[in-house]
Amino acid sequence: MDGCIIKAASAFLLGLLISALSNRNSFCDGKFEGSCREREKHALLKFKSDLIDPSGRLSSWVVDHKDCCQWVGVTCNNSTGHVHELHLQNPDAESGWLPYFGYEKSGLSGKINPSLLVLKRLSHLDLSYNNFKGLQIPDFIISLTHLQVLDLSELVSEG
Repeated sequence: MDGCIIKAASAFLLGLLISALSNRNSFCDGKFEGSCREREKHALLKFKSDLIDPSGRLSSWVVDHKDCCQWVGVTCNNSTGHVHELHLQNPDAESGWLPYFGYEKSGLSGKINPSLLVLKRLSHLDLSYNNFKGLQIPDFIISLTHLQVLDLSELVSEG
């Protein structure tokens, strides 16, 4: 009888080990269920560090808020945890008042940090209606090979 218990326990443990090893999302790639990838989170924080955000709309972008997929403007793939969209357009653009009152009140400004290159699955980047004076599209943008949408429309330019 003891031999049957040992065989059953061994079979159970072997099944558990096979199941755990075949679940690559939780063990092999470092992704924790329900959160963004740590490397991409730090890239976003680096990107934010070069921005000026007078309205504080990126205030959820902090290291203590573990899941960057929950940050304002960030959209991740639910199954992989990769950041695939950044919707950082000026929210005041929807009101239609921007041409009359200017973008500087709530628009982001600063520079576009090359840390975005870490976001290998980024397919959508919207920075429209912000206050990037004299912004030139950085050369590294062409290296974002999955980028399908780049919206830099209606940026304020010096003139």
